Amino acid sequence: MADEIDCRAQFVGFLKGDHVFPDGEEASDGSQVFVSIETQWNSSTRLYGPMPSPVALFLNSAIRSYQTAIQLRNSFQIEGNEVSFTSFSTEFFDYIEALFESVIFSATSIEAFCNVHINDDQVFELKKNRCSEIYIGDQIERWISLDDKLSEIVAPKLNANLDKSTEIWSDYKNSLL
Repeated sequence: MADEIDCRAQFVGFLKGDHVFPDGEEASDGSQVFVSIETQWNSSTRLYGPMPSPVALFLNSAIRSYQTAIQLRNSFQIEGNEVSFTSFSTEFFDYIEALFESVIFSATSIEAFCNVHINDDQVFELKKNRCSEIYIGDQIERWISLDDKLSEIVAPKLNANLDKSTEIWSDYKNSLL
């Protein structure tokens, strides 16, 4: 359906009122607008489209990989309490790969979500024993742990309570192990 919004687009909005863009293109009230990208597809073709959201792309990939793993697991022949693969089995390796992909893409989507909420001028002080280290902007993205970014930077910005002694924090930590 043309009017559906794909959640993997970075930003989608709707016009309030009719509008004429600088290039002369016209759009009516309620039309979708989005941030777009333009890139070289190959030597003779340019590609135009909506700007993808890295967070949503990683999360969508995690979900798709998890669903694939579940389908593969459900196809295994179970005898009693065990599933045994006595020879090299593509299905077994495909299952393991899909699980790995699911976990990696899940963690990457959380990391991308955190990094989106870190400003270029953001300052973070990491206290270590008797000294502190100061990180700014992209240094935070690269060198601060996911746990610290999530609990110390993003949660306060979003007014979320991510107390590390809570069950939700424990569930998060266990799901990544």
